[in-house]
Amino acid sequence: DYGDPYGLIDKLLDGRAIRAVGNTNLSYFAVPRFNRAIDAAQRLTGLARDQAYGRLGIEVARTEAPLAAYAVLNARVFVSARVGCITYQPVYGLDLAGICLG
Repeated sequence: DYGDPYGLIDKLLDGRAIRAVGNTNLSYFAVPRFNRAIDAAQRLTGLARDQAYGRLGIEVARTEAPLAAYAVLNARVFVSARVGCITYQPVYGLDLAGICLG
């Protein structure tokens, strides 16, 4: 669900997402300077956007800590030597449709 920074940062940490119904900011984190940083990151594209969201995530974790990580996925994929075209996406896992036999 969080393959893009928008799904994590914007949905969970934007103070403007706090509402009585349909609230996604479960920590009720509302810091205007971070809302402005989110707006700035949204205007970027490509690598610059990813880096801006990365810096924002690190800064929020270091200075405010509204969320806490509780698990880290450590997955392994074992396949035959004949299997090729392996693509592993960290959020969704092994791309089964892309596997080919060599």
